[in-house]
Amino acid sequence: VMEGWAERETSDRVDALLDEYPNVLYIKSDPTPEDETPVKLKNNRFARIFEMVGDMYARPKYGTMDLTPFFAPFYMLFFGICLNDAGYGLILLAMGMAMLWKFKGGMMRRAAWFATMCAVSTIVFGLFCGSFFGVSLKAYFPWFPSVKFLDFQGQFFSIALVIGVVQILFGMLLNIWMTVRCFGFGRALGLLGWFIILVSCCLAMGLPMAGLAIPGFTAGSVAFYAALGVGGVLMLLLNNPKRNPLINLGAGLWDLYNNLTGLLSDVLSYIRLFAIGLSGGVLALVFNTLASGFVPEGANIVVRLLIMIPILLIGHGINLFMSTISSFVHPLRLTFVEFFKNAGFEMAPRNFDPIRKMNDTNE
Repeated sequence: VMEGWAERETSDRVDALLDEYPNVLYIKSDPTPEDETPVKLKNNRFARIFEMVGDMYARPKYGTMDLTPFFAPFYMLFFGICLNDAGYGLILLAMGMAMLWKFKGGMMRRAAWFATMCAVSTIVFGLFCGSFFGVSLKAYFPWFPSVKFLDFQGQFFSIALVIGVVQILFGMLLNIWMTVRCFGFGRALGLLGWFIILVSCCLAMGLPMAGLAIPGFTAGSVAFYAALGVGGVLMLLLNNPKRNPLINLGAGLWDLYNNLTGLLSDVLSYIRLFAIGLSGGVLALVFNTLASGFVPEGANIVVRLLIMIPILLIGHGINLFMSTISSFVHPLRLTFVEFFKNAGFEMAPRNFDPIRKMNDTNE
């Protein structure tokens, strides 16, 4: 007795093969939620590049939602923020293009595209910061339309928190959508209530802090309290319409406590975008200052180059290596912990790995 899995697109070929053996009896059926159904992802060309990122954690459970297309743009943004230097981005871009030229297929080519996409994000964000190997482009090109590097980093503490709130709310919206699709609208009422409360607070309290405001929807307006009331009823009393309202109230209060404490830690985790970007930028400035500081006063151009080039190569090489690792790892953490949790990610027990005919070289 054997049990196996086949894709719907290729199941006819499996049936034809089994029909060739008259003494073989087979039963075919669609998978059920209780089955440990293996998973194979199907994405567009852009999202396939970032499947290797999701596979480092797990693939989504069969019947749920593949989050790869949704976290891929955020991951590119986070990588560019953490590295935020156009010069470093150009080096990564050259490495990615070299890998694309060398590898024509397989996992290494996908890794090459991944490096290339992250390099492009780094270049764009580095130009926005006005940083090129730690040198301020604004200082040498006054016409350059960029934000001063240190000023930008001073403001980015708050911007990082805003980015965190946006991604978390986006994850919650995906969770609501997936819950409705899988279990019906009634099971998503509690999530919808929590989402309404958070969005209302962001619009009524967060926007005025940034100098913006929605007319008629402020922290003291009737519309704001009405939105909180609707969200509170959904979250506390209708989180499971099939249960007793008193049980729903107790469960809703417990979920409210967990959500508030969890949300605070989740949002604060995005400060790492500010911290990693600031540390890499400061180290680049330090190595530039160190290289110029070792040059004797009055030295000619040859002496200056002989002293500065080795220091710059070693210093920026170390900084590029360490900053690239940080820029790769910390967005992973934000994706797997903060985003996956709020998006309701469920992992698959195994990946779809079909039987295939091996050739003489075992490839």
